[in-house]
Amino acid sequence: MALTDVQIRNAKKSEKPYKLPDGKGLYLYVSTAGGKSWRFDYAYFGKRKTLTLGAYPALGLAEARGRRDEAKKKLSEGLDPSLAKKREQLAAKAAAGNTFGLITDEFIAKLRRDKRAEPTIDKNTWMLKVLAKKLSPYPITQISAKDVLDVLNVIEKSGRVESALATRAAIGRVFRFAIATARAENDPTSALRGALQRHVPVSHPALTGRKELGGLMRAIYGYEGWPSLIAALKIQALCFARPGETRSMEWSELDLENAIWTIPAAKGVGARIVNGVVVGGRQSQ
Repeated sequence: MALTDVQIRNAKKSEKPYKLPDGKGLYLYVSTAGGKSWRFDYAYFGKRKTLTLGAYPALGLAEARGRRDEAKKKLSEGLDPSLAKKREQLAAKAAAGNTFGLITDEFIAKLRRDKRAEPTIDKNTWMLKVLAKKLSPYPITQISAKDVLDVLNVIEKSGRVESALATRAAIGRVFRFAIATARAENDPTSALRGALQRHVPVSHPALTGRKELGGLMRAIYGYEGWPSLIAALKIQALCFARPGETRSMEWSELDLENAIWTIPAAKGVGARIVNGVVVGGRQSQ
């Protein structure tokens, strides 16, 4: 005979635990302390087993019957409901531990192992750990395209359109890394193509005239800021190096006697040699 809510509420503790059957293997188990839980008895390949469905009153009668029916469906598919429940719990625990922040750390560590250029690592770190910081505490499997778009919209509305696009690409790389390591199944950033403004490059006129170039050099040599910044500005003007190359310059790369700076391939796109000798002298030294 099926149970009623009144019977369940009125069930009192006893000297021994007892069961109140509801039908089709489902029953309410009442402990000696008065605790109540829903359980389901079933047979799996001839072996009798019990599956705990949940505690009462957190799990009501209707919900308990629903879970019983779900367990019976698994049995009809040849699955053990108890084993399926354990797997679901383990998967949920693993998903909760695989946060976007944790996988981002692993992704950046992989960039280092792959010997990517430091400017590349720094740029990815900035975008993922600072601009996309809001995503860090969430399990990666629970992050939706809207969650990512909310982060990107904040960047875009601040006027950094190019940074928003680059951050979307960086977040996508983290998701693809998670997919490759079996911790995610899809990349929500793929659904965001076209959702952000396009970056329109702004051309800045070059200084081609001798007078304008002379004015720039006088401004650099007359600057009274940090010595390291003054040196970097001079190198930029005299050697035509990229900002990242200048920032990461090392003594081992310099041949001061011949005024040659050799930039390793790991720091740029292929090895480059920058001639530091400028017409009219050896100012770069």
